[in-house]
Amino acid sequence: MIHICARSHESVIVKVDAFTARNPISAAAARVLQIVVFNLVVAVFRPSILVFLIISLAGCTSSLLLHPPVDLDYGYRGGEDISVRVPEGWKHHSGNLGYAASFQPSECEGSDCPLLKVEVFHLNPYQTRTESAQALSYLDAVRRHDDSGVSVERAGSFVIGMEREVTVYRFHSNYVHEQLMVFLFKDDLMAEIKLTGAGYLKLQRMIGAMQSLAKSVRFSTDRR
Repeated sequence: MIHICARSHESVIVKVDAFTARNPISAAAARVLQIVVFNLVVAVFRPSILVFLIISLAGCTSSLLLHPPVDLDYGYRGGEDISVRVPEGWKHHSGNLGYAASFQPSECEGSDCPLLKVEVFHLNPYQTRTESAQALSYLDAVRRHDDSGVSVERAGSFVIGMEREVTVYRFHSNYVHEQLMVFLFKDDLMAEIKLTGAGYLKLQRMIGAMQSLAKSVRFSTDRR
């Protein structure tokens, strides 16, 4: 039960798989023993166990596994993934594409809620792996396809793992309204995080959720 809120459930799964591969009989016996002990504990402490489980599950945040789209033109046939955790105080809103997911504040309902979105990509050899280059690339795409009047500026920064600082970019115009974005990289993988759906001042107050989501990002190369 302690592993319900494990920071990286993927690492737990890998360890279990490795153990069962080496010792299938021992692993099966251990699983049976675990079930027996658990049932005995529940039989004696059933009310306390149920309360504990309810409190534990309420305090946990769920994890999502996203896969960058296949890009056969540049030889990427899939196989990589990026995991993220739903920020505290937010709920999973949508994410049926497999490579993107969005979240909204838990207490907010309807189409007027701010959205926090993460989208993952496999970068081809010609795409630059820097935050500023990706911000300019996004700006160019919006100007060419949606709104030539959009502008970008740095709106601050925050720190994620290993004291690494990432820049928050602000994109705004009459068409795109307000968007705050950060770009995270590991080898050929990129996670693009976007906060939108509200005015600039309100979005600024939600940067903590953006930072929490960015901190939770785990590339498949981190877990090898």
